Amino acid sequence: MIFLTSSAYATYINYATNLSANWISNPAGRHAATDSADGVVMNPAGLVRMDDGIHLHFSSQSLYNPYKIEVGGDYPGQRSYKQERATKFVPSIYANYKKDDWAFFGGFYFYGGGGSIFYADGTPMVNTALFGIDSTVGWKNEKNYFGMNSQGKPVGAGASVEILSMMPAFTFGAARALNEKLSVAAGVRVIYGYQSTQIDVNSAGPFGMKDTLYDAEWSALGGLAFFSLNYKPVERLNLAFMIESLAPMDWEVDVKQDLSQGNFLSNASGYTDKRTFRFDEPTKIFMGADYALTERLNVNGMFILYLPMWGEYKKPAPSTFNGQSFVQNEIKYDLDPGFEVGVGGNYKISDNTSFSAGIAYAFLNYDDKYQSEGLYKNNFFNLGTGVKTKVNNHFSIGVGYMRNIYFNVKNNATRDLAGNAYETTYKRPDAHVLAFSLEYTFK
Repeated sequence: MIFLTSSAYATYINYATNLSANWISNPAGRHAATDSADGVVMNPAGLVRMDDGIHLHFSSQSLYNPYKIEVGGDYPGQRSYKQERATKFVPSIYANYKKDDWAFFGGFYFYGGGGSIFYADGTPMVNTALFGIDSTVGWKNEKNYFGMNSQGKPVGAGASVEILSMMPAFTFGAARALNEKLSVAAGVRVIYGYQSTQIDVNSAGPFGMKDTLYDAEWSALGGLAFFSLNYKPVERLNLAFMIESLAPMDWEVDVKQDLSQGNFLSNASGYTDKRTFRFDEPTKIFMGADYALTERLNVNGMFILYLPMWGEYKKPAPSTFNGQSFVQNEIKYDLDPGFEVGVGGNYKISDNTSFSAGIAYAFLNYDDKYQSEGLYKNNFFNLGTGVKTKVNNHFSIGVGYMRNIYFNVKNNATRDLAGNAYETTYKRPDAHVLAFSLEYTFK
């Protein structure tokens, strides 16, 4: 029996999309910026270069991020599955209190996740598992959910899969200017990881009702420390560096409902009630540069290095049934370093309004053998642009748009009930992000 074995939340490779609307406008331009309180998560040491006062920043993003799974060969079930649910509200808020050579800051944002996916027709492996249980051990409510003896029934016999994922985080710290050129900062980030998975299905027949066959969530609380440097060697050039430590994340599963006889569905996934597993967030190094070509035009660049080799990355795998009981298994991920690199620019249209644009490329270095219908990681480009205007000496507003272009990945992870493997293509059609920001300064 095979089932959805991996979570769909963003781990270490795409969390940055939730940082701020300024980042959406120029994904390469924020890691050496010193003009906004969103530096709390991108350039903390640069916060001490802002004007004296209390600086508040609020951003909200709406994301349309479709997924598509295609199974090739003579696979006996439905061969194409997609999800097109949009995430309408992903907020972040940051605050920076600057006084003389000191800055004290904090914020709330989404370190990862921040959205949901919904496969209205189920997924290949989920539908295979449901069909297998339906035709063997059955369900506690004694219903039948497949009206014919074939897993190839249209739309997966009415099965649907909904996954909610989010990793909200609080962060705080302090920065100090050591001299006119060099400033430093340090602080912590506290991360709460949460994911829920719900599988619904319609019972067979013209009056079939929708039932929840499986409802579970798993969560973890972790944290990390960071250290940041901001260095301005000459008036036109600003350089920034930050390192975030490993964030240990110990997860625990809470199964709310499993309607399969003997909790076969939970064991088929490996996500059984009260099970624990360790899946960390890795060490990260951030570098940024900003150079003023003219009084109106700045060019910027960034580089992010992901270093997972010091963490532990394990998740539940389908349990093995020995004839009397289930034996738990796990997947151990041997992750390799990845990176993001980008360039961009900001142009002052007028004294109060600026235009931004940038491009970034993410090489995730995620082995295709780990790709699954519940967790697939595609390399991608981020293309962002936006406008920001200063309404008065205290208040600024901004809007940004980003397009994410993903590369397809393939493996042979999909299997039928007999264990035969089929080529599976995991697609993420171009995603779109729309964001706005509000910034206010109390001087």
